[in-house]
Amino acid sequence: MDSIHQLRLELPRTVDEPDLEESIADGNDVVSKSILGLPSASSRGAILSQYMPLQKDADHLLETYFGSGTFVQPFIHTRQFQREYHTFQIEHFQAASAFWLSTLFSIFSIAALVHEGAGGEKTAQTPSCEFYNAAGKLLALGDYHDTQRDAPEALLLYAHCKSLRSLDPTRECGAIISMAVRHAYELGYHRDPDTFGRFTVFEGEMRRRFWACCKQVDTMVSFQLGLPNNIILQNCDTKSPSNLLDSDFDFDTQILPQARPESEATPILWFIVKDRLMPVFSRICQAALSLRVKSDIEIMELETEARKAYATIPNILRWRSVSESISDPPFLVMCRFFLELLFLKSLCILHLKSMVRGNAHSIVQCTQAASSIVKSVADIHCELRPGGRLQAVSWMFNNFVMTDFLLGGSTLCLYVNLDHRRSISRGSMTITLEEIILLLKTAHSICVDRSLSSIDARRLGRAINFTLESADVNQSAFIQPTVGSATGCQPQATTETMVLGIPDWPVDFTNHNTYSEDQFTFSTLDPFDFISNGLIDIEQFCGTTTYANDFNIT
Repeated sequence: MDSIHQLRLELPRTVDEPDLEESIADGNDVVSKSILGLPSASSRGAILSQYMPLQKDADHLLETYFGSGTFVQPFIHTRQFQREYHTFQIEHFQAASAFWLSTLFSIFSIAALVHEGAGGEKTAQTPSCEFYNAAGKLLALGDYHDTQRDAPEALLLYAHCKSLRSLDPTRECGAIISMAVRHAYELGYHRDPDTFGRFTVFEGEMRRRFWACCKQVDTMVSFQLGLPNNIILQNCDTKSPSNLLDSDFDFDTQILPQARPESEATPILWFIVKDRLMPVFSRICQAALSLRVKSDIEIMELETEARKAYATIPNILRWRSVSESISDPPFLVMCRFFLELLFLKSLCILHLKSMVRGNAHSIVQCTQAASSIVKSVADIHCELRPGGRLQAVSWMFNNFVMTDFLLGGSTLCLYVNLDHRRSISRGSMTITLEEIILLLKTAHSICVDRSLSSIDARRLGRAINFTLESADVNQSAFIQPTVGSATGCQPQATTETMVLGIPDWPVDFTNHNTYSEDQFTFSTLDPFDFISNGLIDIEQFCGTTTYANDFNIT
């Protein structure tokens, strides 16, 4: 198989020789495209004429995207892309492929989204949405379903744009990422360039960066949707990329320079460290999806692996609160936050089923991990507000963070309900039930703040209401939610809370007319059901008879 795959990669296609596969496919063209979706009738010229911004505006968007170094996806090399942009611009982009142009418009969309503000309304008329639509049309124009050069990168960046537009996970992102992964497999990205294929030093390193992105995004989105990964790590040997700045290597590099030390917080360092944590997280997700119940020994082995991986995080990327990071750049604070969440949710997912079965160690590990998730999200969320220390990176509060927050909050709801039902043993737990209740009130505050932009936040908010009612908690203590009690952040009246009519919480969960279909989570495939395999179905939290009977809610 390897030799056949390598032969396909190395055989050049000649201009005067028609592609045999294309010739055979011509006869079934209408049938195949009717399944995959006909591309829009728009031509390249029509798309560029309609969507391409003025040069000064385009340059400003590119400056926003590349200037800070915080928005750039690792598989886009700053110097290479800017060089190509200026070359293509001379001929009005006629020489650029549809996929390269799609990547350009995805970059425009991300930069415009940052200008519009992470909390702004994302209507079809905003520039970010217009650029996003253009990127999609160019993918269709380029026949994105065919494996071609630049197709995987264009698809993955387009999925990233889609992900940034909603705090709830979407099926569309999962489908796009699956296609990008399939293309990457066919193009050999899963094999290390040093031993497979013929690539320049520059091409090889960029392929490593892209495959690392594929692995991470595939695992994270699969977790969100409650599905198995598309990528099987045992079938890959591509090495992790090196800790290098884009200025350290270029297309003419003959020997890759030595990696920078991990004490140097380059924009790609957290991405490399995350790549070390992902294999054990992937195995934990597989264990959660498995129909075979894991033994206590197997669970402890996975926990040990997770802790060993966590120990490899360099000190500069170790989590510390916002108050302890006053002199650090906001992007660095968020990178630490992401790595901490990855470790905490690994423990939470790993121990959740055993927690429900009453295992004392799992109760402690799962509950404390969930508590830490809610604490860290509350700490960050407070500073993302206008005037906060992290306002500049508010766009980084994405649906991955929201999924982790929902995991933490729903797990604490489960703990309170289990304790209410059967007074479970707290063992060596360092957090009290009263502190957990306080954290749930804090989580409720965040749910209110994000309820207009996240259906899942609204669902969790209602779940917390029912949980606190079942625990006989005085409702007056959290009808007007505040993050201040847990994080020191003072509550702030927002347009969202006034629109919702708080304190008249909970809001009506039955009217979803203002949301598009792909914003909904997926009943039995949502994170709640996946994580617990039905043991903590969020629909039950939202007031079904079964839930009411189980927890004596009247």
